[in-house]
Amino acid sequence: MDKKPSQDRATARLLRATTQACAALGLEPGQRLLLAVSGGADSLALASLFSRLAPARGWQLRALSVNHGLRTEAGDDAAHAVSVCAALGIPCRVWRAQDPTAQSPESGAYQYENLMLTEYTGAQPRIHAHLTVSQESVVGLGDGVFKGSQTIEYFSVAHNDAFTTIGAEAFMDSTLREVDLFDSVTTIGARAFAGCAQLETLTLPESVTEIG
Repeated sequence: MDKKPSQDRATARLLRATTQACAALGLEPGQRLLLAVSGGADSLALASLFSRLAPARGWQLRALSVNHGLRTEAGDDAAHAVSVCAALGIPCRVWRAQDPTAQSPESGAYQYENLMLTEYTGAQPRIHAHLTVSQESVVGLGDGVFKGSQTIEYFSVAHNDAFTTIGAEAFMDSTLREVDLFDSVTTIGARAFAGCAQLETLTLPESVTEIG
C-alpha cells in the first residue's frame, strides 16, 4: 500500500530535522558513525533515518545493541535490533552486560605468551582478562590455564575483536560457574569446560567455528 501524503511529509520533516541536528553536531561527510539501538521503536526509527541520509554523505554506519539481561525479553529485543539493522544495511553487534566486579589478574599472578594468558596463580574468583602488562589486548587463553582451579567462578571475554581462543582444558575440573564469551571467539579447545560440575550456563556465540 502506498504511503499517505501526510506520512511522506512527516518523513521529510524528520529527515530535515535530523540533517540539521547532525550539522549542529559537526558531523562531516565520510565519517564513521556508531548508532545505539535498543530494539525499541525510537532507536530503530533513528537508524532508519540515518540509513537514508548516509549514502549522500558517505557516512559509514555501524550499530550496537547492549543486552543488559534485566528483562526476560532482552535477548529478543537485541535480536530484533540486529534483524532490522540488517534490513537497513547496517551491521549491528550485540554486547551482553558483564559483571562489573570482575577484575584483571592481580600483579605477579599471571603469565602471558604471545598475548595469551597461559598461567594464573592468583586467588580472584571473577576474572576479566582484557589487557596484558604491556597494555596490549589479550587474544586468548592458553591450554589448561585454569585447569583444576578451586577459586575461579566467573570469566568474561573483553568486548573487542582481539580475543579469539579458549585453549584446550582451559577450565577443566574447575569451580567455574559462569563464562561470558563475546562474539570474537572462534576457537574452543578440546575439553575446555570438561568436569566443570558447577557451570550453570554456557552460551556459544555464532562466531565459534572450531570446537576441539
